[in-house]
Amino acid sequence: MVDRSYVISNRSPRFRQNWKLVKLKNVSQVLFSTVDRHEYESENSVSICHYPQAYKNEIICQSTILSTGTCTNNEKSQYSLERGRIILTKDSENPEDIGIATYINEDIPEAVCGYHLALIVPDEKLVDPQFLFWYLKSQEVRYYFTINANGVTRFGLSKSAIQNVVVPLPSLEEQKSLGIYLTEKIKNCDEILKSKEAIISLLREKKFSLITEAVTNGLNKNVLLKDSGQEWLGRIPNHWNLKKNKFLFKIKKNIARDLGHDVLSVTQKGIKIKDIDSNKGQISFDYSKYQLVEPGDFIMNHMDLLTGYIDISKWFGVTSPDYRVFHLTDHNSCNKYYLYLFQLCYVNRIFYGLGQGVSQLGRWRMRSHEFNDFTVPCPPLSEQAEIVEYLDNVTSNIDALIIQELATINLLNEYRTAIISESYSLND
Repeated sequence: MVDRSYVISNRSPRFRQNWKLVKLKNVSQVLFSTVDRHEYESENSVSICHYPQAYKNEIICQSTILSTGTCTNNEKSQYSLERGRIILTKDSENPEDIGIATYINEDIPEAVCGYHLALIVPDEKLVDPQFLFWYLKSQEVRYYFTINANGVTRFGLSKSAIQNVVVPLPSLEEQKSLGIYLTEKIKNCDEILKSKEAIISLLREKKFSLITEAVTNGLNKNVLLKDSGQEWLGRIPNHWNLKKNKFLFKIKKNIARDLGHDVLSVTQKGIKIKDIDSNKGQISFDYSKYQLVEPGDFIMNHMDLLTGYIDISKWFGVTSPDYRVFHLTDHNSCNKYYLYLFQLCYVNRIFYGLGQGVSQLGRWRMRSHEFNDFTVPCPPLSEQAEIVEYLDNVTSNIDALIIQELATINLLNEYRTAIISESYSLND
């Protein structure tokens, strides 16, 4: 038993008066796995739930894709993945990633819990595993783990910090009822979330389908077409021309040599002004070595053709010397038309097919001469303007629908979090 004042302070809930309060170590074993990624011929071949699988999967079952590796007989016995056990992330570079709970909902033969994870083994005579799992997912416990994580560049939970989590205990019958209730409630919520995510996926597919049709075939459905000679481009209107990028654009690289400029970063949502004071993301020690950017310049992340992107800057500023900055030199062309075209080349992985490097490490780049020799369609300027006006209209409508669905997803996630926490506490 523990002092109730412990759980009423520091953002903790007020539990129901007839519930006992105990520490986790009184109702469960807390084990720190020693199964690492090294493989030895003398050990047992097993499936291993490593940190990424535990972090990304709230529920783990036999169909969950796990890593492979080896472990000793003792490790295989001690850290086995059995129904009702709970995995907890115990260290990370981000304290908010610590204490993420994952539930094992069925026995998984020849599988163990991996390194950097804690394995919680509930005593089912005292605590219902599902009841305990959902409690560990509550905001109050997540907050407890965050403030009890130690470290500077890497944060971790000690075994005692996990063992000393305060657990509210109603009767075992009530625990089981609440565990089943939350499992069903969260399942229903997750089904709605999946349907919303599917709608967003379809909307994005529709958006880029319309962009593809417009920038490669124009808006006139009755126009005669010709073979472009480019596999990625296919047939284009008969009156359109083809040009290499080097006849339309000029790559520039002017180093700032001083400080005080806005730092611009390319994301998949476009160019953003970086908040360098927050120390979040990649930070440079010397922004004077960054390259200058003017409004109307394209900034292209040509170093990562898989998850990178391209956009047109609205601002003066500087950007990473690893990015490609270029501007339109052809006066019979429209910036925005080629932005739609180049963004399509990222989404459809056209640029990716021309890249070189190590894709597994996110280093798949398009060299300057490949960019300069890349052949693009050149509609008449008036037609480019019509295509841009049309796409601005239809894509903004689709984006508005996507924003609505994302807002609904945010509300559902808030509801999901609230229903877990409120099931264990009394509101004032």
